[in-house]
Amino acid sequence: MFEPLSTRKKELTSNLKSFWNETSFFNNSMDMANIGFETDIKEDNKKYIITANLPGLNKEDISIEADKNYLTISANNERLVKEERKQNHIYRESHISNYQRSFYINNTITSEITAKFDNDILKINIPKKNTSTKYKIDIN
Repeated sequence: MFEPLSTRKKELTSNLKSFWNETSFFNNSMDMANIGFETDIKEDNKKYIITANLPGLNKEDISIEADKNYLTISANNERLVKEERKQNHIYRESHISNYQRSFYINNTITSEITAKFDNDILKINIPKKNTSTKYKIDIN
């Protein structure tokens, strides 16, 4: 039996979302079928680090926003692929791609997020809030 693609896409998205732990730091909130770039996520005691592979883009093609516990990376790639002129006919092909990934970022200091783009790699440092209530108290 034929099922519309939109039905299968919703089912796949639902299955993938249930796979991720809803309380995890990086709960990917976007439709997994539309991912346009790969990311690696690392963690240490003080921060999370997102590394995104964005080949062929310039720094000006990338936007990063933090809003309401979500970090969103957007990338727009527009380039002319081929152009030919023959008599009165102009043949032109171009490529336009728009990508977006969003991540849930709870217990972080959004005002101190930093990003660097170098050699097609975007690196974002996201500092963690100190949620520890345990303190060592010196005795005088």
